[in-house]
Amino acid sequence: MVAELVVVGCGQMGTALLEGILASGAVAPERVVVVEPDPERRAMLRLAHDSLVLCDTPELDQVGPETSAIIAVK
Repeated sequence: MVAELVVVGCGQMGTALLEGILASGAVAPERVVVVEPDPERRAMLRLAHDSLVLCDTPELDQVGPETSAIIAVK
C-alpha cells in the first residue's frame, strides 16, 4: 500500500496535525502511515484510530511520488 500521507513523529504536534487532518476527512486513516519510535505512543494511536498504519521505521514501498509528508520532530 502506498500511503497518501506519512507523518514522521507523532508527539503533541504530530498528533494534533494528524487529528485535524483525519477530522477534516482530507485523508482516510487507512491511507496514512505514522512513523513513531515510541511503542506506547503507537499503542495510544492504535486505540484512537485502528486503521492507521503504524511503524517505527517506514518501508520504501509505503512511499510513492504522490505521498505527502509531515515531519513533526524536534
